[in-house]
Amino acid sequence: MRKQPRQQRSRALVQSLVEATGRVIEARGLEFATTNHIAESAGVDIASLYQYFENKEDLVEELLRHHASQMVAMATDYFKSINMFEASPSALLRGALSLGLGLARTNPVLLELAQHPKFFFSSQGIVQLENHLQTVATTYFMHHFRSYPMENLQTRLYIVSKSAFTLIARHLSEPHSMISDAELVDNMVLLYAPFFESGAVLKTEPLQRDDSAL
Repeated sequence: MRKQPRQQRSRALVQSLVEATGRVIEARGLEFATTNHIAESAGVDIASLYQYFENKEDLVEELLRHHASQMVAMATDYFKSINMFEASPSALLRGALSLGLGLARTNPVLLELAQHPKFFFSSQGIVQLENHLQTVATTYFMHHFRSYPMENLQTRLYIVSKSAFTLIARHLSEPHSMISDAELVDNMVLLYAPFFESGAVLKTEPLQRDDSAL
């Protein structure tokens, strides 16, 4: 963003441009959305748009930040509603995955952006969402450190978070996926839950070459 809006009028203008970006992407797709289309949809001239945003990429980043903030708020409400400290890791993981997939499925803009990894995975908004969920998980496992003692917790959370976001985005980007959302969640839980079981060992040393197998 070129400059931060400080007055109420300028903040309203920026918000209208972000909302217009979502409408145009939903209607035209990301590839065929332009700053001219966005300015027209927001009812402002193109010069006003360029006061705050350098290009379409800048607008998409702000849009993803907006959606990520909404998802953080919804996730926070969800974790409070289920009293997460009483849930098992598998149940907590299943709930978080189902919530994320459900929210994305009802959001045409996110479904479109998931098809463009360049924008989706480089977004600071998505990074902030990942960091928030990792923080929630850290709090959970620190609370249950006796039940789930493990080394390298942050490494485990990093691997699960990065791979889960990538897998979900790839799944959402497929118009005709070979598996349903429910099947994806079931198998992701089976895949990731053992990562946090007591006694699970995480390999952190460099792998040694086994010349005997050659």
